[in-house]
Amino acid sequence: MIGRFARFAAAALLALAIATPAGADLGAATVTLTGAELRLVAENPALLRLGEQDPATLRAVLDRMEAAAPAGKDIGAALQPDAAPPTLSPEDQALVDQNPALGKTLRESPEAALDLIRLIKQASQGK
Repeated sequence: MIGRFARFAAAALLALAIATPAGADLGAATVTLTGAELRLVAENPALLRLGEQDPATLRAVLDRMEAAAPAGKDIGAALQPDAAPPTLSPEDQALVDQNPALGKTLRESPEAALDLIRLIKQASQGK
C-alpha cells in the first residue's frame, strides 16, 4: 500500500511540475493531466519517468493511448484482447510488463502500442 501511495504522490508532484510554466527561455507551455491520467502515470513507471524527462512527449503518449482506447472507455479501462500481441524484444517486453497501460494498449491496438514503445524509448534516450 505504501508503494502505491508513493507512486501516486510522485505522479501528483509530477503533475504540479508539469503544470508549472517553464522558464522564460523555454516558453510558457504547460501540460495538464486529468485525474484518470494521473492515476495512469502513477501506475506506470515509464510514463512517470517520461513526464519527468519530457512532459510534452508524455502528453503526446497519453493522447495516443486515448485515441487507441475503444470508444466509450478511458485509457485506464480494462481492454479485452482481440488477437495475439506481436512478439517483442526482451527490452520492449520488460517495458510492457512494468507498465500495465502499455500492455492494455498492446492488446487493443498493437500498432499504436509499438509506436508508443518506440516514442517512450526515444524520449528516455534523449532523441
